[in-house]
Amino acid sequence: MHTLVSSNLHSQLHSLCRTGGVTVYTSMQFTRSMQGRIHDVYRVQTEDAQFIIQCLNPRVIKNSSALENLINNVLAPASISPKLLSWPATGGCVLHTETGDWIRRPYILGEDMTAQLSLLSFEVMARALSHFHQSISVADFEQTNFTGVNPWSGEATVSVENLLNQSTRMTFEERGIVDDWAKYKKIYIDISNELHTVHVVVHRDAKPSNFIRKPDGSLTLIDFDTIGIGDSALDLGELLRAWLSSDEVANEIDSECSYLTKNSCSFNEDIQCLAVTSSNCAQAILAMQSGYNDTTMTSSRIRRAAVRCCLWQCERFLEDHFAGDSYYSVQIHGENLIRAKQQLNALKLLDPLSTV
Repeated sequence: MHTLVSSNLHSQLHSLCRTGGVTVYTSMQFTRSMQGRIHDVYRVQTEDAQFIIQCLNPRVIKNSSALENLINNVLAPASISPKLLSWPATGGCVLHTETGDWIRRPYILGEDMTAQLSLLSFEVMARALSHFHQSISVADFEQTNFTGVNPWSGEATVSVENLLNQSTRMTFEERGIVDDWAKYKKIYIDISNELHTVHVVVHRDAKPSNFIRKPDGSLTLIDFDTIGIGDSALDLGELLRAWLSSDEVANEIDSECSYLTKNSCSFNEDIQCLAVTSSNCAQAILAMQSGYNDTTMTSSRIRRAAVRCCLWQCERFLEDHFAGDSYYSVQIHGENLIRAKQQLNALKLLDPLSTV
């Protein structure tokens, strides 16, 4: 969903483009994306081109110069298919202004994979991740000194662990979700940590909305704000977590059960989006194994990685809720609490103990 910006904001963005070295057209039109939770994202349409400008949140992107290094020296090598990654294809760049740093990146015409989730789409996304993992050198990445926020680190200003013995600070509902998180963490944390020690460069935000299917049918991977080094299974686990928790069904959460109701899609009338069930979860894992095509990527390994992602993401949503929603944007206070609960519901569907 996109909305036109106000005339005052239009002038500010027009000036930003001019200051940042972007060719300015008199007919520039700006629309604000409603998808992003962390950055301010705007689509820019000119007389003959479209692109995205995105304000870099310093809490996520610590060093914009390192980001430029990452774009130019790691994400641009010829070994990476230009159809797979968005930034190298048209040369994303960082805009330095007095009010902050922005990134300009291409506007990818197409539809994200949330609109057409099926077993085949899980296989295709896993194949793209396999190519991504094999194409980028860990040594080259380390030399960029890029340090975005690790979404799996539990890094936050408010620790859920410290809240466990402070019931007076929480409502009954808050206490219930925090207690559930602590219970599941105690049950699952050991098995979720049993991942491989061979690390690759991972996307770390491999959710369906970050895969864009273009009109020619090719798939593009976007948004590298949280790229880092880790176990390759965690990208597949994150893909599974995002679907099971229906983390991306809508920015506006109207009810706690809304994430279970999106079982159809508009991309193709003959395709039904995959319903969130334990059975379909098992089938989706098989599809990802087929697409990734690596015998070490077992069902158990993917489930354990997904459990870890659920626990981490639940913790981050809880921490942000208690910190005043300073990281993930919300329409009303309480949405991050609902998002946290969705992660626990997703975890139940994984049933990781059955694979031990």
